[in-house]
Amino acid sequence: MLVFSQIQAEVSNVIDYYFDQRFDYYEQGWYGKTSKGNDYDMCDSFKNTATPGDKITSITTYSNNAEYIKGIKINYLYAGEETAGNTNGSGSTKSLAGDEFITGWRFYKKSEGSISRIRLYTNLGNELYFGSSNGWDKSIEISEIAVDRILVGLYGTAASSKIWSIAPCYTDRFDLEFQSIDIDTSQIALENQESMVIADRAASNNTSVTQPRTVSLAYSVGESSTDSWSDTKGVEVSMGVTVTSGIKAGAVVEASSSVSWSLSETVSFSETVGGEASTDNTTAVTDSITLNVPANEVYAVREVLYYGTAEIPYTTVFTNPYDNKEFSFTGVVEQASFSKGYTQYLDIGDIDSDGNVSIDEEYQEWYEFPTFTASSQARSVGGTGQEVVEINNTNDDSQAEEGVVYTNDLNISNDDPNWIMSDEELEYRQSLGY
Repeated sequence: MLVFSQIQAEVSNVIDYYFDQRFDYYEQGWYGKTSKGNDYDMCDSFKNTATPGDKITSITTYSNNAEYIKGIKINYLYAGEETAGNTNGSGSTKSLAGDEFITGWRFYKKSEGSISRIRLYTNLGNELYFGSSNGWDKSIEISEIAVDRILVGLYGTAASSKIWSIAPCYTDRFDLEFQSIDIDTSQIALENQESMVIADRAASNNTSVTQPRTVSLAYSVGESSTDSWSDTKGVEVSMGVTVTSGIKAGAVVEASSSVSWSLSETVSFSETVGGEASTDNTTAVTDSITLNVPANEVYAVREVLYYGTAEIPYTTVFTNPYDNKEFSFTGVVEQASFSKGYTQYLDIGDIDSDGNVSIDEEYQEWYEFPTFTASSQARSVGGTGQEVVEINNTNDDSQAEEGVVYTNDLNISNDDPNWIMSDEELEYRQSLGY
């Protein structure tokens, strides 16, 4: 698991941190005739919308041939429009580039105290100059607030025809960029796990050397999954913070060298932090059983499918590129289907040198050994909850592979203690709690 810095542990809500704790009004920079006009606050929208990546996109001032600024309008990337004073008529608009922020300012006033000019400095070295032809008496300048701090609004006092005073509000530059996603396999909670035999055959080998025998089969599973975020540290789905590389369908979640889960092709992952995603689908899966049958032996062979649902927790890591702080968000994919199949075999007879097949008496349905047939066969087995598995054995008369037969006419029990499983299956069963 990832280890985060101490400062990360202290920030339980990133929105509060950047839009409340780090947000402030620059009161010592309040300039003009503060006793005139009514209060305005053009910082509210930015602070209350509180969306990562929000910024000023343009500013418009209105002078209308007067020697002072009558009104101001600010547009944001996400927050609503803010206005102060008189914004009637045509104004002078200055736009900022996508990676451009206001980092300093100079305010000008006339002798009566009203604001006549505004000059703003950006991180790209540009100047946004408003009312540049207006007269002025005095000015105050802050060329840079602080490293990685930006102006995000204005406040002060205004009347219907003049901006009487002005000051900035500011915060840290803030955005969230996706870095990584991690699944903690030790925390995966398996539910409704079951096992079932999805195919059984007899595989014979009448040669003097070991031969592989392969049986094809198919099954389909009705599945559903839901992904939700359990801790977003204040980030809401409306903020549009996205994961660019989420939990992908078909991904293999490995708990050890021999124990792993293959996520359903229909697993659904919410790529928007704070959102939820659900899916309900049917997945068809094809598989095959390959078994090396010893010389002159007859084996019963079967595929055992382990399936069920799981809760898979994950942690995503985002960074703020402007101060390199890391933030982790947690979520869980619920009802994610998992499945894994293993081959088992059972020694049921042998073949003599003349090619005669002898099935052990306990596995004979009749005293006389029956003829092997390869007819089409299908079965349905009910599972847990919405899980329904359809088994369709694909071999028919025209497709029957050499040495592969059905066990319809044999007396073979799924509970026979002589079925042999692999060490890998044994470890897998132990991991599921069997």
